[in-house]
Formats: sequence, C-alpha cells, structure tokens
Amino acid sequence: RFAGPEETKSIEIGLKTSRDWGSLIFAAFDQTIEGFQSQIFQGTGFVLANAGEQSALGFEFDTTIQPFEGLTLTWAGTYLDAEFDEFVGAGGPPNADDPTGSVIDLSGERPAGIPEFASSFGVDYRRDYSFGEAFIRADYQYESDVQVIDNVPAEFASREVNQVNASVGVNMENGFEALLWSRNLFNDEHVTSSFPTTLQFGGFSVYPNPPRTYGVTVRKRF
Repeated sequence: RFAGPEETKSIEIGLKTSRDWGSLIFAAFDQTIEGFQSQIFQGTGFVLANAGEQSALGFEFDTTIQPFEGLTLTWAGTYLDAEFDEFVGAGGPPNADDPTGSVIDLSGERPAGIPEFASSFGVDYRRDYSFGEAFIRADYQYESDVQVIDNVPAEFASREVNQVNASVGVNMENGFEALLWSRNLFNDEHVTSSFPTTLQFGGFSVYPNPPRTYGVTVRKRF
C-alpha cells in the first residue's frame, strides 16, 4: 500500500500561429517518468506499485480553420509512442497459483489505456436569419485499438473508438432556443474499463460505453 514518488523529465518544442483563416498549435515532446505509480484493481482490492520507468515520445496538434463566414472546422490529434522501459513486478490477471492476482513483467510493453493515435474532427456551421440564428454541428472522436487495462488480457478488453455526435438547432432573438441532438449517433460499441471479477477466478468484467442517445432540448431566456 506504499509507493515512492514519481519523477518526471520532459522536453517539448512547438509553435503557435494565428491567421485570418484560423489558428494552428503544434508540439513535439519526449517525456520520461521514473517511479511511475500504477494502481490496479485485482478483484479483491487495489494494488499500488511503482514502475521502474515509463517513457513517451510523440506530437500533438490542434487547428481551427474558418474557410468562409459561418463555417468553422476544427481538427486535433495526438501520436504517442509510449512504453514501460522497466516494470518488473506489475500486477497481472489472477491465475490458479494466485487467485488474487499474478505478478508479471511489463518491461518493453505499451501501457494499457494509451492509444497510439487519437484524433477529433469537428464541423460547425451557423447562418443568420430574420428570426435569429440556425446552426448545425457534428464531431468525430477516434482512438486507435488499445488494451484497456494492464491486468486484463487484450482479447477480453481492448477498444477502438469511432464515435460521432451531432446536433442542429436555432437561437432566436426573442430568447427561445431549440436543439435536436444525438450522442454516439452510429451506436459505436467499445469498452471503457475492465477488471478481474471480484472473488471469481478466471472471470473478467467490463464497462461498455453508453449506447446511442438522442433528444430535444428547449430553453427560453428571460
């Protein structure tokens, strides 16, 4: 139940620019965490342990483009090459010798829950009318395939995210607002988290993502 402190060393270089058409932010980084603190649920309780070293090399960008009045496009992404440089004694899945959780060596492995590539893309279009403003917007979220958690095998709990959200609505000058919206429009299915099932050797439990939801929101400002 004790873990030593983490020590982080990070080098980052980047740029920020703003123009009439929009803006761009870009950064490349190299990060090393010595004594990375890992906390994993083993079915009967949480195990807190220090990884010897975890490193990550990658880049990220965020851009906004306004090609003409009323239309705004956004795009952001992250590439991350992460690795446990040293993690001897990591918590693993339960086995016959130790139903409460095995001890494994994750040195050289990719940390669970960190996708190699993640990206988001958004579209927002607005137009003025005599009654006020009408708009339509949508966004797409993507994460490449990744194991969800270190002590649950990837064949039981891995995920790739492809989720679309969308909405259309009006903002009227009299203070009336109406919005038709949907989250997870195409009902993408993936796992958000997982753990060894409590006191059930060989069993694993998972949390699924919320299914497609939709609705209507109506407001009046006074």
